[in-house]
Amino acid sequence: MYWHYCSVRFRREWRTVRLRDEQLGTAMINGRGRNPINFVSVRDVARFVVQALSDPPLRNRMIEVAGPQNLTLDQVVGVVEQVFGRRAKTRHMSLAVMRILMKPMNPALARLIHTAILMDTTDQTMDPGALLGEFPTELRRLEDVLRDQFASEKAGSVHSQTIALA
Repeated sequence: MYWHYCSVRFRREWRTVRLRDEQLGTAMINGRGRNPINFVSVRDVARFVVQALSDPPLRNRMIEVAGPQNLTLDQVVGVVEQVFGRRAKTRHMSLAVMRILMKPMNPALARLIHTAILMDTTDQTMDPGALLGEFPTELRRLEDVLRDQFASEKAGSVHSQTIALA
């Protein structure tokens, strides 16, 4: 029996900026927005999973998949603004408020808030150097993902769209 394990540190889908009527809305950031986080494209992860499943030498080992960038959530908003050529309002929910809100909430929501606190207060960076040393490839940057994801929307009208970063 063979096993495959693909590790991606940033697992949660983040909804960062809402677009309405061709304008960037408000970016609600949980926490200070200054802690670097490694962002990896879903397509990059899928490419490594397919390679691991189809390449026998990759059996029975772990591959840590890292993205090419460690960005703060404030920087993510900046990238979105740059790609769309518009400014967004940025609001931060403080750690103190998140800790207060976490207590009376239902367990599922409390876990989400706890995860947001951890993402704002613990090391979330990764270096793709080892991955790229073994698997030379080009990793997709956040700007590329956004441009690809919204190429058709930029040309037309966007009624309501949420950017999902994963």
